[in-house]
Amino acid sequence: MIEITNWKEINDPNTVKVIVDKNNFALYFSRSTLPFPRDKNNEISYFKHKGIYAFRKQAILDFYNLPMGTLEAVEKIECIRFLEYGKKIKMAISTSKSVEIDTPEDLRRANVLLKKKERNINNKHRNFPMVPKVVFGSGSFNQLGSILEEKRKENTPFIFLVDAVFKDNKSFLERIPLVENDKILFVSTAEEPKTSQVDVLVSEIKDQNKKLPSGIIGIGGGSIMDIAKAVSILLKNPGSAADYQGWDLVHNKAVYHVGIPTLSGTGAEVSRTAVLCGPERKLGINSDFTPFNQVVLDPDLTVDIPKNQWFYSGMDCFIHCVESLNGTFLNAFSQSYGEKAFELCKEIFLTDSLTAEEARAKLMMASWHGGMSIAYSQVGVAHAMSYGLSYVLGTKHGIGNCIVFNQLEEFYPEGVALFKEMVNKHKIKIPKNVCSVLTDKQMNTMIDVALSLEPLWENALGKEWKRKITREKLRTLYEKL
Repeated sequence: MIEITNWKEINDPNTVKVIVDKNNFALYFSRSTLPFPRDKNNEISYFKHKGIYAFRKQAILDFYNLPMGTLEAVEKIECIRFLEYGKKIKMAISTSKSVEIDTPEDLRRANVLLKKKERNINNKHRNFPMVPKVVFGSGSFNQLGSILEEKRKENTPFIFLVDAVFKDNKSFLERIPLVENDKILFVSTAEEPKTSQVDVLVSEIKDQNKKLPSGIIGIGGGSIMDIAKAVSILLKNPGSAADYQGWDLVHNKAVYHVGIPTLSGTGAEVSRTAVLCGPERKLGINSDFTPFNQVVLDPDLTVDIPKNQWFYSGMDCFIHCVESLNGTFLNAFSQSYGEKAFELCKEIFLTDSLTAEEARAKLMMASWHGGMSIAYSQVGVAHAMSYGLSYVLGTKHGIGNCIVFNQLEEFYPEGVALFKEMVNKHKIKIPKNVCSVLTDKQMNTMIDVALSLEPLWENALGKEWKRKITREKLRTLYEKL
């Protein structure tokens, strides 16, 4: 089904309208004109049946064995037959453009399109989206209220997904600009974000609100950024978050979503992915609808971060740069961002020339540039192996990257040397022997997850990467951790 806003089309008897419940199951189809709503404050969405079907084989066989009912005979719409006999029809919202042939005018328009000569389209270069609006600066979080006011829909709340570490931080919570029926949902980040966690949040939001929220606001570290992006997508796309793990599987625009990082380094605030652990693997929801519509970068929000967490998150940014700058996908676009983030990381983690305030601001910008460096490129060996660690052992992303990268001199000799210098300077202890107690099944699962991330390996080692990274080679690498 596709949303319609033109009142003429809404009342056109050639337009098949569909009434759905809150879970988008069809309740009725009709060509009848619709009365103008008396309550003008009641926001109503109108949808027409687009006429694209996906049937199970048995459903089609059942259809021809069921006699036509009274409602189908009156409306002249075959779908009603299923509803009359108690069967369910799941509707999906579509934004794709096509021609439905319901009227002679539609037929003429379709013929014009068919007669057009095919254009030779060259889409070799990715046309990727960027965050359209960003505000940066100390204290910029205080502008959030005015930013959201422009996007607020009548009687429709903003939902704030806030890291549960802030649950008892009264002074911080009081700064969140709640209005009317806005709501805060505290989200645990004790473990890596999961598709099941996203599904639960989406169900909770839908169950507690008759309409879609005005927007989703994520406040926290990289995990919250990814969860907020995923929730905003799933509110407008049917199914589970696991259905969209991969590349360009999302078809419908997400609800308005804002990212406010309280930890710098992950680059999740600027990326086109939402990385989640699913039932089969750890993988991102990579799509053009994933990036935030608005980001607020306030370095003051990163004050008092525990030292280890600050370091591990910062190293996520550093490793982004190393993998991007040494990858086969590298181009001038990625290189310009990667080099800037790389230099900022060296200044922050290897010198003593910055004040605490300057270091916070520069790490926030290093995170942004590091995220941008992989937007038109990719990460590499460390991230592929780290995903396996996270999936099997539940290792948090930042520390997982450090555990892996510490052993990757073979692939990134200069980067690993700098990394070890940073580790020693800040007296960080990187965990060792984390894979020593794995069962064969766990090791094989870890290898499966890592090998499934083909774009990462191709960026790191080229198109012939499978000749270099066998299961045996990967097992040897994991055993070194």
